[in-house]
Amino acid sequence: SLMGASGKVLVVDTETGGLDPAKFSLLSLGAVVWEHGVMGEEFEVLIAEDPITWEADALALNRITIEQHKLVGVA
Repeated sequence: SLMGASGKVLVVDTETGGLDPAKFSLLSLGAVVWEHGVMGEEFEVLIAEDPITWEADALALNRITIEQHKLVGVA
């Protein structure tokens, strides 16, 4: 459990367009530093592949709108 973690840990998370990485796009990569039970610095990179491949169920779960994502994501 991170709640009891001592020291510094980097927690990484991704959002994808579906469960199969060979078929669906990586949409975002995020990370946060967890140090002595406290969230620290964080960052997120939005990724807009060309084309973005996705399925509706994944977007409903991660609440990403493809049109908005294309405007702010890096290719």
